[in-house]
Amino acid sequence: EQLHLAVQSALRRIHTGKPSPEELHKRSEDRQRRAQQLRASVDDQKMLKGRQAESRILAARERRMEREQSKQRVLMEKMARARRQYQDQLRMVCQKARKNNMKSAEVSYIAKEALKSEREMLKHKQANAHITRALMREKMQKKLIASAERVARVSENRRKQLEVWQHKVQQELEEKERLASQRRQERFHAIRAKSQDQESRSEQVRGKRRQIEEDDERSQQDFLRFRNKNIGRMAMNCDGLPEGVREEVTEQLASAPVRARMSPSGAGAR
Repeated sequence: EQLHLAVQSALRRIHTGKPSPEELHKRSEDRQRRAQQLRASVDDQKMLKGRQAESRILAARERRMEREQSKQRVLMEKMARARRQYQDQLRMVCQKARKNNMKSAEVSYIAKEALKSEREMLKHKQANAHITRALMREKMQKKLIASAERVARVSENRRKQLEVWQHKVQQELEEKERLASQRRQERFHAIRAKSQDQESRSEQVRGKRRQIEEDDERSQQDFLRFRNKNIGRMAMNCDGLPEGVREEVTEQLASAPVRARMSPSGAGAR
């Protein structure tokens, strides 16, 4: 019984010292949750940096557009000044023509032709400016689309890498848990086999002890049968002895059963 209690105590210590599968699963989930939180924080920081970089790019593009618009305004102002200068020169020519008695029809024709050429030049410049702005807008849109596609590809690759890593970690945790469970089972079976071996040995010792006790009891019974069988004969043989000797022999015969009973019990105790 003491051996059985010792084995049970050892088994309890083993089970209490090792975490249960539920605790191992909970720990693995906590580690995965912390890792996911850390990766999410890193991804958020990267996305924030990407947005900041994109906003800086957009701000730079806006500044470039403003510079282009400023250049267009300067160009228009220059064209307006040139037109005014041309009109001033035309007026001077008209005045000079009048002074020189030129015909009014010729002066009007010259003025119309000059105005027509000026309008065509202005229209051509405006068309060129419109085409330039359209090309710049298209180029900017293409760059924005390419940047968005690049960010999406990076995010998708990161997501796939995260899924692969999570699957690998899950497999490693399951393998570790399986090996730990296998080691616990092997240790438990080894302890159980050892306890069964010890119980078998204890049972053999108890069997031998019972056999010795049975042999002692059999020897005692044989002795009692032998004494009871021969005590009458010994008493008859004492009839011819003196009275004092006969009484002494009778006392010894009477005390013999008591000694016989004490002797086997003492041997059994030993």
